[in-house]
Parts: sequence; structure tokens; C-alpha cells
Amino acid sequence: MTTSQELYEQEFNFPRDARSEEYRQGVKASICYWLGETRRLDQPHPLGTAAADAWFSGSEEGARIVRMHNAYRGTIIEFYDGKKGSTPEVMSGEEFRRRL
Repeated sequence: MTTSQELYEQEFNFPRDARSEEYRQGVKASICYWLGETRRLDQPHPLGTAAADAWFSGSEEGARIVRMHNAYRGTIIEFYDGKKGSTPEVMSGEEFRRRL
């Protein structure tokens, strides 16, 4: 079983709020992308539809799952606060956990 499959199953193989198939597809695609298992993150639904919105929301959760996975492993990661003019920082997983 791949790391992406393990992370996905850790999130969805227990009772939690229901999520659509599109949302789950976005989670899975994002996890695979951020772990380097795929080279592209392609959203398969027409923009402006509920399916696309669900997929994008799922992809955000997938990215969060990988960030947390890397942080707890102690992997060096990039942190970007999203503010205009700021640049990504490289830090240890321990430093990332302190900032959460």
C-alpha cells in the first residue's frame, strides 16, 4: 500500500461527516500530488459547478493532510503564509508544529 493510500484511508476509514465523491477525489489527487506520486494536479470537473467546488475543497484537505504527515515525520517543509511580498521558508517539522 502506498503512503498516499494509507493517509487517505486514515482520514476516511472511520465515521466522520459525509463527503461527496468529488470531494474525496480531490483529497486523493492532492495527497498523491504533494507526495510526488503524480506530476500534475488536474481538476476534472467544469469550473463553476458544485462538483468542481467540492473537488477544490477536497484538494485543500489533501494538502493539509500531507503537511501534517510531513510535520509529524520531522520532514523539512516549506511554509508560506500567503501574505503579499512574503516568501516561503524552509523549516523542520518541529518548527512547523510550534507554529500551528
